Amino acid sequence: MTTNRRSPLPAIVPMLRRASAFLVIVLSALSASDAAGQQLEASNVTETVIPLAASEVSLTVSPSSVGEGAGATSVTVTAGTKSWFAAAKTVTVSVGSGGTATSGTDYAAVTDFDVTIPAGRRIGSGTFTLTPTQDEVVEGDETIIVSGSAAGLTVNSATVTLTDDDSAAVTVDDVRASEGKTMTFTVTLDKAVQGGLTVTPDFTDVSATERTDYQENTSALTFTGTAGETKTFDVWTTDDAVLEEDETFTVALTVSNAPSGVTSTDTGTGTIFDDDSAAVTVNDASASEGEAITFTVTLSEPVAGGLTVTP
Repeated sequence: MTTNRRSPLPAIVPMLRRASAFLVIVLSALSASDAAGQQLEASNVTETVIPLAASEVSLTVSPSSVGEGAGATSVTVTAGTKSWFAAAKTVTVSVGSGGTATSGTDYAAVTDFDVTIPAGRRIGSGTFTLTPTQDEVVEGDETIIVSGSAAGLTVNSATVTLTDDDSAAVTVDDVRASEGKTMTFTVTLDKAVQGGLTVTPDFTDVSATERTDYQENTSALTFTGTAGETKTFDVWTTDDAVLEEDETFTVALTVSNAPSGVTSTDTGTGTIFDDDSAAVTVNDASASEGEAITFTVTLSEPVAGGLTVTP
């Protein structure tokens, strides 16, 4: 005789709760009669729910960026995991174990502290006070690594960004010189720049013509980054014999290898004074009466653009 055997699924399905976080072990106490083909009742089934063993914790921070001039700022560190713990877990948090910012220089040192993830929970949080150092050094944004350690767990770190609020400028002076003389330009850095920078002159003709009236000098200038630091470069002018107006060109500056916050909007003007002269003369002339007298007017030196002489 065939005995109908009821499926155990109706009894098992209700136990598959919280499937993403728990392991469900189903134990069946089958009697001899069950084994002989009797119906499997729900009362014969027991369950044991065991939390999955988490192996990884990730840290997050809020706020994730703090301005250099913000002063003492409370930062919340949250330790989170995808699985729940059967027992509380403690994560020891260290602030400043890496990153580009320097503890004790760019911000006040922070003592290690603990964050606890309670039993049956996925997250725990704690706070620390971040006090950036307000300076006048252009250094760009810097990072602070917030890391952690916990027995038997991998702890993924978080990053706090210190945003720099400083700026610096490079300027170039105006220079005047007679043609044939050397023009020396001075470039000045007004504020300190961490890591230094490079400045390259750029030239634009106004009334003077490069290679005719002057020779441009685009050699790069290397600054160490000290506030008030100066560098010079020379421009050579051409001594000719042509009478001309004073002529000019401009010098702009291009900054490279520097953090953001360094500007170079200033422009210098180079003025070349002409030291040439020219004269027009007229000769004496004579002729017999009744004949035309021819006078000759002579220009002694070249004159740019020419000229008109009226007797």
